[in-house]
Amino acid sequence: MQEERGAALRLLYQLKLAIEKSDIGGVDAHKVTMSGLKPDLVNKKLEETLNLRVSLPLTSKLSTANGSIKLAPIERAMLPFEHKKALLEQTAKQRQRDEELLIERMRAEARDKELTKMEENKDFMNQWLKEGK
Repeated sequence: MQEERGAALRLLYQLKLAIEKSDIGGVDAHKVTMSGLKPDLVNKKLEETLNLRVSLPLTSKLSTANGSIKLAPIERAMLPFEHKKALLEQTAKQRQRDEELLIERMRAEARDKELTKMEENKDFMNQWLKEGK
């Protein structure tokens, strides 16, 4: 084994296949994952992780008294970010409202200027017509 590279690995793999084939010692390949954990435990942890991914955006809306114990540290960690997010959203909405008001005010001023100019032109035309007759 010391002379050929990878010989030990191949030997271990052959042993694994032989054990799986003969089922010696109660080792069942379908009941144990590559890391040695039982598939039921892995699936349970995977479901918990997926549930957390789905429920995390909703945690700020849920009451912490009824929340699970596992979510409490996550909620505490996420709270400053949720607070900052809410403040940024408020600021963005306020700035958008201010910008819309500014645009509306500018349109109203432009409209008033046009109306004033039309009135001045109308008065000038009336004077010119009076002088011309």
